[in-house]
Amino acid sequence: MPANDLKHLLSHIEIFRTLTEEELELIINITSQRRFYRNSHIFRQDEPMTHVYFVSHGKVKIYRTDGSGREQIVNFFQSGEMFPHHGLFRKDLYPANAITTEKSELFSISKENFEDLLMAHPEVSIKMFRTLGQLIVDLQKRLQDKIFKSTDKQILLLFERLLANHGEWVDEERTRLRTDMTKQDIANIIGTSRETVSRSISTFKKENILTEDEAGYYIVHHPSLHLYL
Repeated sequence: MPANDLKHLLSHIEIFRTLTEEELELIINITSQRRFYRNSHIFRQDEPMTHVYFVSHGKVKIYRTDGSGREQIVNFFQSGEMFPHHGLFRKDLYPANAITTEKSELFSISKENFEDLLMAHPEVSIKMFRTLGQLIVDLQKRLQDKIFKSTDKQILLLFERLLANHGEWVDEERTRLRTDMTKQDIANIIGTSRETVSRSISTFKKENILTEDEAGYYIVHHPSLHLYL
């Protein structure tokens, strides 16, 4: 990928949004490109955390497995997104598995190189910590939703979060979710059953909150969603 395209990609990553062009150049200089086939593991749960990744093209699923081998999907990442968010600032193990769900191109940054950069350029560190604080607030809100919101509202809040990164406007009131998301995927993320998700989605369709286009992508009607929430 040409340097200008990589700079454009990184400038849209939330944690790098406030950096100047010169500061982005510093990030580009320690960034490496990697390509993965579909169903390739990028890292596995409990391995030493050595790199963070940015999706240029493709799709990555983050999931955990419990003692019985049951899979729980944590998140999906697509073009323009970074994972794991806390990886740049912690010496830790990877908290989950990362696997490509289609042929993907990623960029990676070594934690060691990144720490050297922050030591040499503390102004970059300050800007990024400010942005990280907002990401932490968002994660706290998601935890509160998990504790206090009913399952149907958790599903709608999940749609709302996904649309923020993977949505495209159909008209002034509706957004299409441009990612392949099965009912089982939704159930695994929320921590419920596929049957519960199916019932909720049927209800959302009756309430004019959700429809599906010919390709099977969900379309969300925002006024109806906000009224339901």
